[in-house]
Amino acid sequence: MLAPLPPQTNPDTEWNGTNFVRRGREQNREETRAALDVVLLGYSAEIGRVSQQLRDGDITLAEWELLMVALILQVHLTAVALAVGGWEQMTAADYRDAEEAAQTQTGYLAAFAAGIAAGVVALDGRFLARARMYGQAGRGTYYLSTTEVMRRTGYTQERRRLGDADHCDDCIRYEAMGWQPLGTLPAIGGQSVCKVNCKCRFEYR
Repeated sequence: MLAPLPPQTNPDTEWNGTNFVRRGREQNREETRAALDVVLLGYSAEIGRVSQQLRDGDITLAEWELLMVALILQVHLTAVALAVGGWEQMTAADYRDAEEAAQTQTGYLAAFAAGIAAGVVALDGRFLARARMYGQAGRGTYYLSTTEVMRRTGYTQERRRLGDADHCDDCIRYEAMGWQPLGTLPAIGGQSVCKVNCKCRFEYR
């Protein structure tokens, strides 16, 4: 079952090809990003909940991994849906992009679970923090899909902007690069020390 999207993509909201339009008012990408943050926090909380169940012995490692795989897929499907304008705008290619992003993360999850099984990864607070990061990984997927939307609507350049957070040296360097051809700057959460905790954003023109 597909998760509901936040208010920006409720039934009374229309998509004009670039932004959401709700009750006659166009909503910009900043508002959509704020909605994304809410959604990803929700997924991170749910991941934290099922991970706590594993710590408490209420579910097995195999059950936890299955639940995590399902949640990770939802994270990336929802991120893409937000980027393209809602579930109804999703194409087969969009679903494939979301599934490929989820597969990358579930590959990391398999190694994570193997470490738990081997006793290398302790079920402590660090385990919970690491597990919750899978919820935040959707931010990079959102921007990859957004870049494709921008490309289709005629945008040709992008730049990275620092978000409201402490910044790693990589992100500071990427912002200093200024405007670049669309699709050439490192992805959010990809090639930076902060990884999925990155709060940077892309701007387009």
